[in-house]
Amino acid sequence: MCFNMSIVKEIEALQEEFRADFAEYPILSDHALQWYNASGFDHPIWPVIGKEFPDSIRMYHWGLIPHWVKDSDQAAGIRSKTLNARGETVDQLPSYRSSFPVKTCLVIAEGFYEPHHFEGKSYPFYLHRSDGRLLTFGGIYASWENRENGRTVNSFSIITVPAVGLTDRIHSHKHRMPLIIPENQRSRWMDPEISPTECKALIRSWEPEELIAHPSSPDLYRRKGSRNTPEIRDRYYYGIEGIDLLAI
Repeated sequence: MCFNMSIVKEIEALQEEFRADFAEYPILSDHALQWYNASGFDHPIWPVIGKEFPDSIRMYHWGLIPHWVKDSDQAAGIRSKTLNARGETVDQLPSYRSSFPVKTCLVIAEGFYEPHHFEGKSYPFYLHRSDGRLLTFGGIYASWENRENGRTVNSFSIITVPAVGLTDRIHSHKHRMPLIIPENQRSRWMDPEISPTECKALIRSWEPEELIAHPSSPDLYRRKGSRNTPEIRDRYYYGIEGIDLLAI
């Protein structure tokens, strides 16, 4: 599964890499996105590029709210259950089938966190590219109108697939990983003319050769206090060989 992500990037650099402009320029310190760790259960706004807006980057809430949701109470109840959408059933379940494949998106991230279970305990690992380039996860999005206040909430879900390679070694309990869209498949994933069958075929397990990982701070699982600090994604030494040397 994928419940924690990171991106620390200047706005201009992100726009240049994806040749897309922010639809609404984020008002952030130093004109940069600074999420060393963002938990999906906090439903942060996150940069995505959607099939309906391929030339712009928009900030959508993590945790998809389907268009048919009746009220804010139902929205609050469902969005923590839609942080991830299983690739095997994304075209079948009521929460997702209105979005797939007509509303596929690229979820932009620098890295993500997965837990490794060892001797009854869970240890977080941070996975990212060794060359510093950004990852794009395959996602779906939706727009929901809150009739109580007239506001529209745009949201997304990250598609997950069976884990492979390094991610599989780390995520030793669930054996799942986010759907990573290779650079040479991004335009295909976003193609408005792609058929449902062809789009479903792009949902497969893959990780770039440049993907590396290391143990990160146990503070990632802390319930109180800020978990969005530079130190959260630094290499952490537990003094346990089975953890410290797992990804080397």
